[in-house]
Amino acid sequence: MAVFGPQLMMSQAWLAAARGETSRAVDLSRSAAECACQSGQFGIEAVALHLATRFGDTTTATRLAALADICDGELVDIVARHAAAVAAGNGCGAASAATEFERIGALPDAADAYARAAIAFTQAGDKRRSIECAAAAEALSARCDHMSSPALVEAAHPLPPTSREREVGSMVAAVLSNRQIADRLFVSVRTVEGHIYRACMKLDVADRNGLAQAMGTTVR
Repeated sequence: MAVFGPQLMMSQAWLAAARGETSRAVDLSRSAAECACQSGQFGIEAVALHLATRFGDTTTATRLAALADICDGELVDIVARHAAAVAAGNGCGAASAATEFERIGALPDAADAYARAAIAFTQAGDKRRSIECAAAAEALSARCDHMSSPALVEAAHPLPPTSREREVGSMVAAVLSNRQIADRLFVSVRTVEGHIYRACMKLDVADRNGLAQAMGTTVR
């Protein structure tokens, strides 16, 4: 289990992400990294932390920089630079990492890195470069059988709601009750109700049904 445990948890992380549970996906990825570290699988630890970064974790850069000094090959170094760019909201850094991922043939990683660059440029108000990176991400996604990920979805369809509001909205679209959402996110029902209310206000919809429809057509 110590050998294959991290891979199993990373698979579970992807399943959580596919359900719109990005915070759960990050938690599982970080658990996989911790498990790999404890068994001395530092390359696998780097992969798991990179996965957490792809799901939006901005706290992986320091450990990945240390792993880049331990692990052979250039992949972990690129992963570490990508994590640092994501943590800093550095669109140019994320785009540079995307170029490096593409150069070594890591196309899914490149697609996500371009998507993260697009998100960073959007937040910085640089519409031109945001569009360029989003287009590059979409093109690489198409080359990977139209793969999807939280970053690719957000880059293609930027939404006013926060990441947590989008996560809750995705669960509403998946026909989960407020109690079920609260249990999955380890928060109170009142907190979930607040997220739903704010998401409805931002998307200009009246209720859960409207939110489910908006998220179903915009995010999923």
